[in-house]
Amino acid sequence: MSTNNNNTTKLPKFRVERVDNNNSNKNNKNTLKKFYKNNKSYSSSGSVVGLPKLQIIRSNDFKDTKKEPQSEAEFLLNLLEVSQPETLITKLLPYQKQGLRWMLSNEHPKEPTIDEEVQFWIQKEDQTKKILNYYNTVARFSTIIRPNLTRGGILADDMGLGKTIQTIALIASKSAINLDSTYSKTTLIVAPLSVLENWVEQINTHVKKGSLSYYVFHDSNRNNDPEFLKNYDIIITTYTILAQSNIKERSGLFAIKWLRVILDEGHIIRTRLTKQSIAACNLDAERR
Repeated sequence: MSTNNNNTTKLPKFRVERVDNNNSNKNNKNTLKKFYKNNKSYSSSGSVVGLPKLQIIRSNDFKDTKKEPQSEAEFLLNLLEVSQPETLITKLLPYQKQGLRWMLSNEHPKEPTIDEEVQFWIQKEDQTKKILNYYNTVARFSTIIRPNLTRGGILADDMGLGKTIQTIALIASKSAINLDSTYSKTTLIVAPLSVLENWVEQINTHVKKGSLSYYVFHDSNRNNDPEFLKNYDIIITTYTILAQSNIKERSGLFAIKWLRVILDEGHIIRTRLTKQSIAACNLDAERR
């Protein structure tokens, strides 16, 4: 027998209530009492001691107190725009400014509070109501140690909506330069060879000349000196070159603590045991 999931909302809702044992109202007599009365063999005394009386009540006004999740439309309506970087020549569209703000907020996550959950963390008072603990709503455990919030995310707009220009705008944003002093100022872009030149073209097209320096780390004469690479705002390379690098020696691309790593066509590393995936996961970056 098949069922239609769309009809589940028409099913009656019930709740179970405990009935006062001292209430003599006949309507409060329940099936549990009748069961044991008719089946005395279940108890040597012919009675059941300590069991609460229960009744099932149909409720037309039964309300689910769980907050409904925000729809995609509501999320987009509430997503604020941000001013585009001064060094960006091309005018961003409204949804691209929303995307830029979203990326900036993910790179600089807020602290979890009692009222606002951040990356599955929320603050809760302990039993004394004097100490605030961090509570993970997924793993369901508390800790007094501040959680290490991740910086980054996945930009998954459809093809043709301008993921590249939004990412360039992120790199060009002054507010993005707020980093741990141990990390460099440099963003590493890893892309398939087929779109390598597209990144160069897009940077030259959308950004004021000289405002963002870049170096293409690809041909056989590429410079592997970390100090040389760290002088640039952007290093552009391919998954193939990244996979050929020696991870154990921590040289070249692996010798740098990147401000940010961007994986174009990130599905390429979906299989975790491939060389590209292993290499990408071993890059040291503050943001991804």
